[in-house]
Amino acid sequence: MPWAELVEVVEPSGQGLVQFAELALALLLCSLIGLEREVKQMCATSST
Repeated sequence: MPWAELVEVVEPSGQGLVQFAELALALLLCSLIGLEREVKQMCATSST
């Protein structure tokens, strides 16, 4: 398999940066929720 085809499989049409940004945003939001629960000393299974 030529390298050009391999690169297209790994990163199709430039979506890599968009997906990385969405993943980073999701991680940030989850971290903020976790920090809020820790500050309020809430259990992770408690209803919101």
